[in-house]
Amino acid sequence: MGWRYLLFTLGGITLFLWGIRFFVFTLLESPRFLSGIGRDAEAVEVIHKLAKFNGRTSSLTVEELEAPERAAGARSSSQEKRNILSKSSKYDPVHVKALFATPKMAWSTSLLIAIW
Repeated sequence: MGWRYLLFTLGGITLFLWGIRFFVFTLLESPRFLSGIGRDAEAVEVIHKLAKFNGRTSSLTVEELEAPERAAGARSSSQEKRNILSKSSKYDPVHVKALFATPKMAWSTSLLIAIW
């Protein structure tokens, strides 16, 4: 029965810590992601919350966030924003190759993959 008690105890601790993480600590969505899908007001709100948490103030407004688009003459459709986000988030073999560029990086990357 000893190993069963151990599993129940570890499972209970894990469930308790998950509950704390889920109900006490809230995670904010990335402002870059929110802006990329056309939710600029929410992106600005997240930036203000992060600034407040870090003891700073932010004067960013939605108009300032959209100003580069207006200056470039771009349409402000959410589909176009999604395209901009996906174009800047490419994955290609060069990024993966960099993880194995040196023996130390290759060892570190391999260990992380094995741990996952």
